[in-house]
Amino acid sequence: MGFISAVSESDIDPEKAISWDFGGGSFQITAKCGDHYCVYQGRIGKVPLKNALLRIQGKDSGVTFSPNPISKADADQAVKFILDNVKDIPVELRQKLSSPEAVVLGVGIHPLWGMENNAWYNPNRVQIELNERLNMSDEEISEKHACLKQAAVYVVSNLVLACGVMQALGIHEVHYVGTQGANAVGALLSPQYWEE
Repeated sequence: MGFISAVSESDIDPEKAISWDFGGGSFQITAKCGDHYCVYQGRIGKVPLKNALLRIQGKDSGVTFSPNPISKADADQAVKFILDNVKDIPVELRQKLSSPEAVVLGVGIHPLWGMENNAWYNPNRVQIELNERLNMSDEEISEKHACLKQAAVYVVSNLVLACGVMQALGIHEVHYVGTQGANAVGALLSPQYWEE
């Protein structure tokens, strides 16, 4: 559904499109491979990564909700955690990702939410945004983003997750085409949901 939603919001040939559904509990990378879809179900989403950061910091996620402030050392260890846990990508999907014609379309959570000129991003842009927010408290992030404190908890860790996944999968650029809940578009456009 994430792939169908992403393609429906872009002018990209479905054979060249790859969707990245950045989720709360996990993420999915999907591409059309001939007459079927290749899907990678990443086990790390915004909540598991936040909890991994708390463990890296020696904090108990049952007691402490926010990993902020996140240091560069914390972020580096979290990226290593992602790299260690994102390895079993199907060969067909790896080939699609390495194609110069591939276009990665982002749906779901936007790791650059609230940041200027965020319709597309690359690893360098994500790293710059991350570096600007390292060592910031929830309050400082809330002021910078005009967001609720609960949302501020995830701003930096989502950037860490984007850095790690892009590095692990060799993603050079993402065009964000969706919004949270955008998979509803995929459900509406998927023929199997309309068959009797």
